[in-house]
Amino acid sequence: MVWSGRFIMKLVLSVVCTALVSSAVSGRAQAPTAVPLSPQAAQLGQRCEDLEASGDRLGALQACRGARELAPQDAVLALLTGRVLARLGAGPSALEALADARKLDPAGPEAYVLAALLLRGQNQPEQAAALLQQGLAAGVREAAPLAEELALLLLARSDAAGAAEFARKSLGRWPQSVRLKLALGLALVAGPEHRAEGLEVLGQALDAGAPEPGRIHLEMGSALLELGRASEAVQHLREAVNLMPESPTAHYKLGTALRAAGDAASAATELNEFQRLSRASDAVDWGAKKLGTQLNEVQALAAQNRLPEALERLDALVNEQQARPEAERPRALLARAQALRGKVLFSMRRTDEALEAVAQARELAPAEAENHDLAGLFLLAAGRSAEAEQALRQALALEPGLAEAWELLGTALANQGRPEEAVQAYEKALALGSKSDTLKENLEAARQRAEKRP
Repeated sequence: MVWSGRFIMKLVLSVVCTALVSSAVSGRAQAPTAVPLSPQAAQLGQRCEDLEASGDRLGALQACRGARELAPQDAVLALLTGRVLARLGAGPSALEALADARKLDPAGPEAYVLAALLLRGQNQPEQAAALLQQGLAAGVREAAPLAEELALLLLARSDAAGAAEFARKSLGRWPQSVRLKLALGLALVAGPEHRAEGLEVLGQALDAGAPEPGRIHLEMGSALLELGRASEAVQHLREAVNLMPESPTAHYKLGTALRAAGDAASAATELNEFQRLSRASDAVDWGAKKLGTQLNEVQALAAQNRLPEALERLDALVNEQQARPEAERPRALLARAQALRGKVLFSMRRTDEALEAVAQARELAPAEAENHDLAGLFLLAAGRSAEAEQALRQALALEPGLAEAWELLGTALANQGRPEEAVQAYEKALALGSKSDTLKENLEAARQRAEKRP
C-alpha cells in the first residue's frame, strides 16, 4: 500500500490543527469545570490566539505562558499552549502541556487527538493508540475525531484488518464522517479480497471532499493497477501526478500503468521523471548526512580551541548549503551550523558577526531554545539588555526549566534598573540548580538594590 504512516501523519495533523483553531475557542464554554479568567489572563489568552493566527508563534507562546502563570487551572489555556508548541515543533514540551489539558478537562477531545499525533510522529504508535482508546473510554465530548485518528493510526501500523473493522463499527455511529470512510477505503484496498469495495468507498470519500486528494488518487490508481484495470488506473494516476508533481511514487505508478495500457512512449517519460526525482531526493538525503558528519568534525575543532580553522570550515559549509535551491537545504542542520558559527565568532570576540549568525539560526529553527539563549548571551555582551530580555523570554517560553536563561534574564533585568524582577529571575535559576559562580553574588546585589529603592 502506498499510503504510508508518514503520509497519514501529515494528513491528520493538518486537518486536526485546523480544527483546533476553532474548537479551542469554544472549549471554555464546553468544559464543565471552566472558571472565568481574570481580565489580564483573558487578555493574554486572546493575545496568544491573535499572534498565532498572524504567524508569530514565539510571541504567541510567550503570551500563552504568561496567561497560564495567571490561570494554571484553565484547560483551554493549556490546550492553546500545547497547540502552539506543537506547531513550533517542540514536541516534548507540547506533550506536557497537552497532558495538563487532559487532567484539567478529561472530556476535551482535542488534547487527546493532538497528543496522539505527536506521539505518532515520535514513532510511538502504541502509546498514541492507547491514548486515543483512553479518551474514547473516558467519554469525551465529540468523540468522532478520536475514532477517526485511531482508524488511521491502525492503518499506519499496517493493521488493515483491524482498521477496517474499527472504521466500519465507527461509521455505524458517525455515518457522515469523511475521514472514517477514507480509513475504511484505504484499509479495504490494502488486500485483494475487498479491493473493489475499497475503491467504491474511496470514491465516496473523494467526492465528499476528503483531504489529500492526490494521495487518494494515487491509492485508487495503484489498486486499479493491481486489478488489471490499467486504463482506469491511468486516469487516477494522472490526477495524482497533477496534484503531486514532485512525488516520485506517483510518476513511477503512472509509468507502470501507461506501460500496462500499451503507451510505451508516455511510460518512458514518466519513468524517466521518476528516476530524476529519486536521484534528487537521494542527493538531498546524502547531503544532509554529509553535513551532519562535517558539523560533528567542526564541533571537535572548536572544542580543541582551533577556532580559525573551525570558522573556515563552517563558512565553507554554510556557503555550500546556501548555493543549493532552498527546498534542498536541510534547515535544522543549517541552523545548527549557524549557531555553531555564532559560538565560534563570539569566542573570537567578533560579537556583531556572532549576532548575525545566531539570528540566522533563530530564523531557521525558531523552536530551538538554545538559539534564543545564545542570542540573549551575545546581546548582553553587546550592551543591548532590552533585546537580550526579549530573546531570553523566548528561550524560556520554549524551555521554562533552562536555568542559564533565567540567570541571563536576571542580568538583563538588573541592567535595565529592574532589580525586583531580577531577583525573581535569579531565584528561579538557583531553584533549577544553576552552578554558576556569579549567580549568588548577582542575586545578593539585586536584593540590595531592590531594598534601597523607595
